[in-house]
Amino acid sequence: MIFATYCAATLTALSPAFLQDSGSQPGQDLSVTVLDTRDLAEIFGDQIDRTMNSLCAMVGAGCASLADGVYAVGATPGQAEAIHEVLDGMRELHDNRYDTELVMIGMTGLDLPNIGSSLTLTGDAAARVRHSIREGASVGFDASTTINYIADLQPVVSDSAVGYAPGIEQVLSGLQAEVSISSTLGGIELSLRGSVTDVSVADVNLNLLGGDSLLLQVPTVSSRSIAGSQKLQFGELTVVSVLSGFEPGESIVIAVRVSELP
Repeated sequence: MIFATYCAATLTALSPAFLQDSGSQPGQDLSVTVLDTRDLAEIFGDQIDRTMNSLCAMVGAGCASLADGVYAVGATPGQAEAIHEVLDGMRELHDNRYDTELVMIGMTGLDLPNIGSSLTLTGDAAARVRHSIREGASVGFDASTTINYIADLQPVVSDSAVGYAPGIEQVLSGLQAEVSISSTLGGIELSLRGSVTDVSVADVNLNLLGGDSLLLQVPTVSSRSIAGSQKLQFGELTVVSVLSGFEPGESIVIAVRVSELP
C-alpha cells in the first residue's frame, strides 16, 4: 500500500512536465503509465535503468524511475505498444521454456490410474498435442474436429421451380484446454483448464407435399470439464485428470509429459 501510494504521488508530480518532455509531437495522445520490470531487473541487474532509458529514447518516449525496476513512461499508444513488444521479447529470451505433451486416452473398466501417478501408454491415444510453453504463459492445446451440419433451409425461387439451400453451421468435437506451467522445488506445477466434447448428429427428414423430403440435422453435444493443477516431475507422463466417458463403462484419462528445453 505504501509503495502504491508513493507511485501515485510521484506520477501526479511528474505528469505535466513529464509529458511535455517526452519527445513526442504536439497534438499526439500522450499518457503516463507504470511499467513493472522487476522480473527483468533480476536478469539485467544494475543495467536495467540503462536498458529502459535506451528503449524509451529509441521510440521517443519519456522514462523516469519510480523504484528499482519500476518506471513511469510517458508515451503515445503506439510508443507504449512498441515498448511492451520489446519487453515481452526480452522475457521470452530469458524465461524457462518447456516441451509439453498433452495426451487423451479412452479406458474401460474399473482399474483406472490415480491422479498424479505415472502412466505407460500401451496403445494408441485418442489425441496427442505438443507445444512449447514459456513459464508463466498460458497456451492453448486443441485436438478438436469441426463437425458440419445442416441447421436450416433457405428457399430459393426461380421462374420455374422452388428449391432449398442448406444453411451449414459448425460445432467442435474433441479436446480443448489451456495449460500453464510454473517451476517448483524439484519439479514443476501445471495448471489445466478446458473441456472434452463429443458430438453426434441426427438426421431429420421433413416430408413435403408431393412425396419429396428435405434433410435437416440436429447436433447433440456432450461435454466434460477439466480443471485443476498437478505437480509433475520432468520427463514423466503423469495423469492430471480422470473423467467419465461418453459411453457406458468408458473413462477419459488426461496425462501430461513436460521436459525442459535448452
